[in-house]
Amino acid sequence: MDAIETISASITRDLNKINTVSQNTSNVSSNGFKSLLVNNELNNHLQPLAKVLNLTQGALKQTGRSLDLALQGNGFFAVKQGGEIYLTRNGSFRVGADGYLLTQAGERVQGRNGDIDISGGRIEVMANGIITVEGQERNSFLMINPPAKIRPSDVRGDKIYLNEAKGLSIDEKTQIKQGFLESSNVDSAREMLLLMETSRHVQTMQKSLQAYEQIMNKTVTELGKK
Repeated sequence: MDAIETISASITRDLNKINTVSQNTSNVSSNGFKSLLVNNELNNHLQPLAKVLNLTQGALKQTGRSLDLALQGNGFFAVKQGGEIYLTRNGSFRVGADGYLLTQAGERVQGRNGDIDISGGRIEVMANGIITVEGQERNSFLMINPPAKIRPSDVRGDKIYLNEAKGLSIDEKTQIKQGFLESSNVDSAREMLLLMETSRHVQTMQKSLQAYEQIMNKTVTELGKK
């Protein structure tokens, strides 16, 4: 590999980091959002940076609302839209006109027995995910372990697209706390520091590329005179 390829690969990786920081900071106020971490050790210098989820627990804030649900553990809620499954930690739900449990965006929340029908009265959610309506068990939340690696294209705001062809990994340990929401775990200070460091490195690499091109041009010119 020549110097230009090495420098170009480095700049590409830096821009990938900057995009990740932008994605994280834009979701600093999104309930349950898990920041993405760039793992430098999983790839060589030519491959795209792998991204993994930072599963650190976000702070819980009490709302007192029965359809606000916070997760404690590594599991995610499963929601369905247009036949596709997405994962989310945003437990701010609502009841649709047909009585089914929905995200605020309108996706149907999934239970062990499919779509969750909570029509008919007072709703209670147990720590283990069991849902009761007026004391009668209706369903239980389907909680999924996140994939080990995340493609940038799979992250859709506060949701992660789940390719079912890879199989679902059911989470049995995560607990649910009713009347609470989980805050984003984005560390704004860390993200800004990473942004500044990476931006400086991009500038350094760009100057190195310019210097290399100048040397090469000068060498070609000198050879042309002989």
